[in-house]
Amino acid sequence: MAKFFDISQWEEKQYFQTGGTRNKQVVEHPETMELYFFKTSLKKGKMDYKYEFWSEIIASEVGKSLGFNMLVYDIAYRQAEIGCLSRLMIDTNKEKLNEGINYLRGYNPQYDPEDKSRYNEYTFSFIQKTLEYYDIRNMIEDIIRVIIFDSLIGNSDRHQENWGFIASNQDEYASQQEKQNIIFSPIYDNGSCLGREIENEKVHKILHDSNMLNAYINRGKAEIRWNGVALNHFKLIEKIKIEYDIFVTHEINRIIERYNEQTIKNIVTEVDSNLPKTLNQHKLPDERKELIIKMLFLRLEKLKNTVKWMQ
Repeated sequence: MAKFFDISQWEEKQYFQTGGTRNKQVVEHPETMELYFFKTSLKKGKMDYKYEFWSEIIASEVGKSLGFNMLVYDIAYRQAEIGCLSRLMIDTNKEKLNEGINYLRGYNPQYDPEDKSRYNEYTFSFIQKTLEYYDIRNMIEDIIRVIIFDSLIGNSDRHQENWGFIASNQDEYASQQEKQNIIFSPIYDNGSCLGREIENEKVHKILHDSNMLNAYINRGKAEIRWNGVALNHFKLIEKIKIEYDIFVTHEINRIIERYNEQTIKNIVTEVDSNLPKTLNQHKLPDERKELIIKMLFLRLEKLKNTVKWMQ
């Protein structure tokens, strides 16, 4: 269950650069001196996804319950803002996180994810070839595992900076020994999921209209393309499964075996139970919780069908 922290007095570390579309700060725990990321929900122009940080926390809790290697997120309040809090996944004195973009550009220096005309170059095959180039092709299974997890939560934002590898502070490209020491990072930055962008007035309609809900789920696209085409999560898995049948089938069956409906309900309904009463206005509305639970169940059913599709 997510803990609550009032971090209003924690010192912000200005020398850290943070990426992404959401407001993010690095703060230091006053007693342990450990560093944490504090993130609020996306608010930009007409986009005001006030419940996005709850999606981040729920995704982390759900992933942990299903045996994924997740970055842990808790609830935090800082100077009138509420969001989620996660401890840095590396020891900054010994390690560094190298995001996927560093590898993709290393393999293809001309690749520019900021160029909208080249969005469709971000493909599963491109990632495959990049990992082969760096002789870490076995880590394609970690990528597939993340894609499967994204299909369960409906994450639409697994861009090149939302996955990576942890390596020593030495040049991770310098030697075979260092390549062997690289590990795949915990799964992080999962907030663009679980209907976080659905407006409050639409939650009731979608919750009680199975056609609308199924259309919403099927309409969502994975960020990672297949041969330049953006597919929904389940179609992407079907394509990947052709080459990685045994691994994909095993991973989905593992999720099915571990999935406990009551556990999922408890995670969602109790996610804000540690929020102080003075902050009750930030609680996740009950109908939105119901919708999230229903989404997770329906997405699991679609994952089951993905396995059956090849049998």
